[in-house]
Amino acid sequence: MPNSVALGKYAIFVPLATGNGEQAKNADFLISHGRAQVIPQAQFSSEWLIRNLPHAFEIGSALPLGGSEDDLGAVEKIIELMVRATDRDNS
Repeated sequence: MPNSVALGKYAIFVPLATGNGEQAKNADFLISHGRAQVIPQAQFSSEWLIRNLPHAFEIGSALPLGGSEDDLGAVEKIIELMVRATDRDNS
């Protein structure tokens, strides 16, 4: 979630159908701030995406940048881990 907050854009989350609902609960903060929505995996389809993506872009383009230095730091750590994993896989 920190990357979604730091980027300040609107997010669509499609939690896995398995589990105890923690993925949807993790999105509550963004949802409460009008920065995200959750769509159950069973309802998600290409048709749903075609119908709803323009509205998500519209909302996202109107949102101010959000987040904090902590959020940006978390994003930097995520990127660093991804680069390390990629470098390791390419060696």
